[in-house]
Amino acid sequence: MSTNNGQIVFSDGNYAQLPPGTYELEVQQTLTPAQPPPPPHPGDHRGLLSAAQTFVVRAPRFTIDPSIVQSFYPQSGAAGEYSQVLPHLVLDDDTLPWERHLTAHSKDRTPWLALMLFAASELVSRTTTMTVGKLLQPSSANTIGPDLDDVDDAVRATHCQVITIPVGTFTTLMPTLEDLALMAHAQQTSSAEENGRGSVFVANRLPNDASPNSAHYYAHLVSLEGFADYLLPDDSSGAKARKAFPTGVANVQLATLFNWSFTTLPDESPVDFAAIATLLRLNAGPLELTPDASDPDPEVVARYHDGYAPLTFVTGTGDETFAWYRGPFSAVPAQTLPDDPSTAPNADALTIYAEGDGLFDLSYAAAWNIGRGLALADSHFSQSFLRLLKATRRALGTLAQRRGMPHFAAIDDPRALLAPDASRRRFLTLMDEGLGRRWTERRAPAGAKRGRRRRAIDPRQLLADPRVAEAIREVVAEATTPVAAWLQTLAMLGPVPFSYLVPNNAMLKVDSIKFFYIDSGWIAALLGGATSIGIQSSADSAALDLLRSALLDSTSAPAAGLLLRSQLVSGWPTLVITAGGANTLRDQTLSSNVRLLLFDAVPDSVTLREPYHGMQIGVGDDNQVFPRSLGGDGNPPVGEPQGSGINIPFRSGTVIKLADLSSDLATPLGAKRLGPGELALQLVQPPNTQIFQPPNTQIFGNEG
Repeated sequence: MSTNNGQIVFSDGNYAQLPPGTYELEVQQTLTPAQPPPPPHPGDHRGLLSAAQTFVVRAPRFTIDPSIVQSFYPQSGAAGEYSQVLPHLVLDDDTLPWERHLTAHSKDRTPWLALMLFAASELVSRTTTMTVGKLLQPSSANTIGPDLDDVDDAVRATHCQVITIPVGTFTTLMPTLEDLALMAHAQQTSSAEENGRGSVFVANRLPNDASPNSAHYYAHLVSLEGFADYLLPDDSSGAKARKAFPTGVANVQLATLFNWSFTTLPDESPVDFAAIATLLRLNAGPLELTPDASDPDPEVVARYHDGYAPLTFVTGTGDETFAWYRGPFSAVPAQTLPDDPSTAPNADALTIYAEGDGLFDLSYAAAWNIGRGLALADSHFSQSFLRLLKATRRALGTLAQRRGMPHFAAIDDPRALLAPDASRRRFLTLMDEGLGRRWTERRAPAGAKRGRRRRAIDPRQLLADPRVAEAIREVVAEATTPVAAWLQTLAMLGPVPFSYLVPNNAMLKVDSIKFFYIDSGWIAALLGGATSIGIQSSADSAALDLLRSALLDSTSAPAAGLLLRSQLVSGWPTLVITAGGANTLRDQTLSSNVRLLLFDAVPDSVTLREPYHGMQIGVGDDNQVFPRSLGGDGNPPVGEPQGSGINIPFRSGTVIKLADLSSDLATPLGAKRLGPGELALQLVQPPNTQIFQPPNTQIFGNEG
C-alpha cells in the first residue's frame, strides 16, 4: 500500500520461503535409450542418475549485525516531548522479522521479534552479556529463559546481550500474539530523504505513563522465540489457554538484539505547531498599518493600506514635521516611476510631494541615501568600485587616444584598438606592408613642414557607438565581478537594516505572517545611491553610464516576499516554507522569532511545513487516531483522512491493544481488519502543514 504521493509503500511483510534449518536437495535424472531396454534384473539401476546435497539455511537468532540498523526514533539519548510517539526501529533487512517462528515447526507469520519499551523501574537488570547457554538455562532458580530445544552446542557457547524483567512486567507489557502480528511491517521508501527497502518495528506502548516529571525509557528489540505460549490472550476460547509461569519463577530473561534509551519530558507548552499555524492564518495579510478609527481622512487611510508609515522629518530649515515613508516592501504593487531612480544625481531629485495631503513622500530619497551610506560604509566595495571606474576611464581614454592616431586610422574595431599590444602589432603590420621603404622614399627635405596630426577625440563622443561600450566592458570584466556581486546582494536587501524594511513595528505583530510586493523603484534608487559614491566629474558619470547595463541592468531583484514573526521560527528552526509558482531567492532568519523570504515572482500560495523528521509514528494529542483511506476504486486517495477520531484502546497503563485498534479503524474504512502495513499507515504522523492561498486567505494586497 502506498501513500498518496507514492513515496512510501507499506506491506504486511516479506516472508522467507525457507525458514532456518537443515535441508537436503536431491536431484534425479533418468536416461531413456532409443531402443527399448531388456527387462531389468532385480537391483539393476542402470539409466537412473541421482545426486543429493545437504545445505543449511541460517538466520540471525540471538544477535544481529548493528550495521543493518537504518534508523530509530526517538534518537538515542534524546530528551523531548514524546508522550504521543510510538518508538520505532527501521532495519535494512526487510525479511528479518519473519525469518523465524515463535514455536518450532510453526507456519504462522507472526514476528519472532518485538520492540518493547521499559521504564527503569521495570528492569531487574539492564543489558548484560552472557552465553546463549546461560540465557536458555539461567543460573538462578527463580529466573526462566526462552524454551528452545533446537540450539546446538556451538551456538550455546556464543555470547549475546540479555535483559531481565519481572514476571509481572512481562505479563503487563508483552503483546498478545494478535498484537504482536501487528508490531512489524515492511516498507519500500523512495523519496529525496530516504531510498530503499526495510522492516519496521513499532512499540506497543506510549512513553507517557510517568509522573509530571521527566521519565527515562529503554527501548529493546527482544526475541520472543520460545515464549509463544505466554502470549496467548487471557480470554482465549481455543483449546490452548495462556501458559502460566511455573511456581517460584519471579524473573524472565530475554535476548535483546538492539537497544537505546531516551527521556520523555513533560509538555510545558499547550501550544503546538497546528495551533500556532492556525493563529498565523488568522493574522495573515499584507504588510500594512491598521488605520486609526478616529482618523477618517481618506488620504491617510489609503496611505496606510499601501504600506506607508508616517515618520518624523526635519526640513532643511530645521522645521520638524512628518513625511510618508515606505520601504521596499509594499502592500500593493508599486507604480512605475516616470524616470529611472538609479540615474538620479542625488536624493533630492527623488523627493516626491503628495498634493493630496500636502506631505512629502521620502521613500525613494531615503532609499538613495541608504544605498550611498551602505556603500561608503563598506571599504572593500568602495575601493573595488573606484578601481572599476578608474579602469573604465583609462580604457575609454586609451580608445579615444588611439582613434586620433594616424597609424590607427584604418582600424575601426574598438576591441582591436583596446588590445594591450595594439601599437606593436600595428607597427609590425605596417612594416610588413613596406612602411620603412615608404619612409625612405618620402623622407622630407630639411626645413619641410611635418603633416598635421589628427584632431584629438573627446572620450565621451565614443559612447554613442554601442561597440565601444561592449568592448570596454570586456576589458574591465574582471574588475566588474566583485562590484556586481555586492550590488546583487544589495538588491536582495542583505545589508539594509530591518528598520528601513519595516518602519513601524505595528506592521508586524507577534504571531503574524505578512506578505508584500517588492517596489522595484525603491531597489533602483538604493542601487543608484550605492553607485553614486565615485561620481566626481562628468568623466565619472560617462564611465558609470557605460557600465550601467553590466552593473544594474543585469542585477536581478525579487518580486515579492513574506515576513514571519512567530514561535515557529525559534521552535522549528528548519521550518520548511515553499511558494507555489515562485522560486525562493532569499531565506534568512533575522532574529529569534522573525524570518524573511524573498521570491522571484508573486506566489499563488505559500506553505509552511514541519521539517522532515523521517517517518514518525504515534497518536493524536487526545489519544485518538483518525482513519486514513486505504485507496481503491471509488475511495479517496491513500492516506487521506476519513471520518472522526478513534479512541485508543489501552490494555494496561499506556500499552495499546493493537488488535482492537485495528478492528476499530477497519470499520469506518469498510474493511474486515487491518494488516500490519495498513495499521502502520493509520499511525504515521506526517509533518503538519499550513497553506496560505486565496481566496481563503488574502496573502497579498489589492492589485490596483
